[in-house]
Amino acid sequence: MNVSIHPKYSSLNFLLNSRASIRHDRHALGGTVLKDGVPQADVLVVIFHRNKLEVFAVTRTKPDGTWRINGLAEQPEKSLFGIALPPNVTYNAEIADWLSQAAPNPPPLVEAVTE
Repeated sequence: MNVSIHPKYSSLNFLLNSRASIRHDRHALGGTVLKDGVPQADVLVVIFHRNKLEVFAVTRTKPDGTWRINGLAEQPEKSLFGIALPPNVTYNAEIADWLSQAAPNPPPLVEAVTE
């Protein structure tokens, strides 16, 4: 059986927003865990710092296989990796490497037009 972390935000389901964020606690990671194309519920998702090998964040997937961790401190691009650990041992855990966070989009610029 094949388990994969299917990203929603980029080719790895993670996106780095290049716009600077004033606050550093509003970044997020998220995705969908699939097994043979079927969303998996209650899968433990653990995010680690690549260079420190320290746990950065932990969550579980929802019934639709999605997961999201909000309110994270900003980290350098591609400095994280994640492991999806299934609730039973019928298949192997899956690793996603070189993860980057998504920052919220800033509000659109409003330009005043004067004549």
